[in-house]
Amino acid sequence: MKRSQQGFTLIELVIVVAIIGILAALALPTYADYIKKTRLSEVLLALTPPKALVMEHVNTNASFPAASQLSWSGGSSKYVDSVTYNKVSDAEVNITAVVRSGSIAPDVDGLQLVLTGKPGSGGLSNGSVEWTCAGTIPARYLAAACRPNA
Repeated sequence: MKRSQQGFTLIELVIVVAIIGILAALALPTYADYIKKTRLSEVLLALTPPKALVMEHVNTNASFPAASQLSWSGGSSKYVDSVTYNKVSDAEVNITAVVRSGSIAPDVDGLQLVLTGKPGSGGLSNGSVEWTCAGTIPARYLAAACRPNA
């Protein structure tokens, strides 16, 4: 009487384990980058309150405010060490967020994201400000709105 095979052979199991290992080796670095990008989105979000205050001042006074004119004292969070505002000139302001050390990953801890505001094509008298992102955070971790050529 002929007996039919039941279950998997050892070689079939080894092949399945190898395939799972290869997929895991490819997926883990991508997942780690995704986690960094997600956490760094909070850094970009931390720039929103001072940006809104600057825009309010521009719409009201048609000029960039000095740091003493903002009713904002900086901010921090789980992933953000500090947020600072700096009026470089009458035509440029910077809002800088610094990544908190030990909060995300060693390759991004302590790096900065700088939001630079300059008068737009309509000028400050029309409330037009163009914002650009810069800083030391690698572009691959930034949100699409902050990436160069986005």
